[in-house]
Amino acid sequence: MRKSFYFLTALSAIGLWLSEKLVKVHIETHYANGTDTGICAAAEGFSCSDVARSALSSVGDLPIAALGEAFYLTVFLIAALLRFAPKRVPRAADALLAASLLGVAYSVFLGVASKVVIGKLCPLCIGLYGVNLAVAAVLWIGHPEGAAGRALRSVLSLPRTKGFWAVTAVMALATLGAQALYAQRANTAATQYAARKAAQASRPHAKVEVAPGTSPARGAADAPVTIVEFSDFECPYCQILAKGLKAAQAEGAGPFKYHFRHWPMDDACNPYIKNKFHEDACNAAFAAECARAQGKFWEMHDLLFENRKRLKRDDLVGYAARLGLDPEGFGVCLDAPATRAAIVADIEAGRALGVGGTPMWFINGWLIEGARRPADLMALIEQAASNAKAGKEEAPAEP
Repeated sequence: MRKSFYFLTALSAIGLWLSEKLVKVHIETHYANGTDTGICAAAEGFSCSDVARSALSSVGDLPIAALGEAFYLTVFLIAALLRFAPKRVPRAADALLAASLLGVAYSVFLGVASKVVIGKLCPLCIGLYGVNLAVAAVLWIGHPEGAAGRALRSVLSLPRTKGFWAVTAVMALATLGAQALYAQRANTAATQYAARKAAQASRPHAKVEVAPGTSPARGAADAPVTIVEFSDFECPYCQILAKGLKAAQAEGAGPFKYHFRHWPMDDACNPYIKNKFHEDACNAAFAAECARAQGKFWEMHDLLFENRKRLKRDDLVGYAARLGLDPEGFGVCLDAPATRAAIVADIEAGRALGVGGTPMWFINGWLIEGARRPADLMALIEQAASNAKAGKEEAPAEP
């Protein structure tokens, strides 16, 4: 059981890490209006938050990811018992194997249901399905008596064994602990989110004049709704907003145009950022402006957000080549004082409007902070269009 113990320890650690990430997604989705970032937003068919919102993600009030934490802790503790005191609890290996096989069957069900019912796949969940399969394989191959099939042949007798009750007791205690910890964290997240919303509501909220300047725009010039966003190519929430705006325009969410203005959260060009944060954001902004000079701003805009974590200078030069830009002109432009001046002008314009982070955007002059799901974006845009048509000077209400 020695080799199996080491494998199970490693798999338990990976499972706990992935489960913890999913618990955070569940809390942010349900209690803080969170949206997908990172690998959860890596492809059109991926969405951890959509899966977290579904009934499939929970058993009662407890997310399945929290049950996963309890399960992987149980696997580690029982594996340690089998490694260091194998005779203390007879048939614990059989009981743990049976539990892991149930976990594999449940993983298959969740994976199929996620695709068929929700229409999206959760990459973090897929990682856990793989861990569950690996745990079952290690327990099957490394059974201490070399007879893993016995657990299946005599499964009905397991409830009469000490091993069954040991595994059940550890899993029950771990589940109670996970439930208590989840409830505490969820309550904290809900309280903090309510406080942020109250603070935003108490702030003076008035329509302002937002000059788009000469910033690039998508959409009809005479659209009744104008969005001006201040954004950062290295910001995950800016990436979500950019995808949402593009999707909303493609789906015809009312006639609107949106302008992109730079606000890189990088002290290399932004004097209002005092510490190292998004260290490649300024260079990415320079690259977008240099692509704009050659008529390819929006193509570079989309490419930079698609590759948000790969924005080193060599990466930027590679993206320029992919877009067919003149390499010499692009390279000269990256280092030109005029390019930096254009970015700084956007930063100062944003600062004058109160921008201090990203994404911050204005819809017909009304301030909105943070990313929104495409459906919420479309609701905001349609309401702003309705207000404009009726001549109402009021902010579109959040969905």
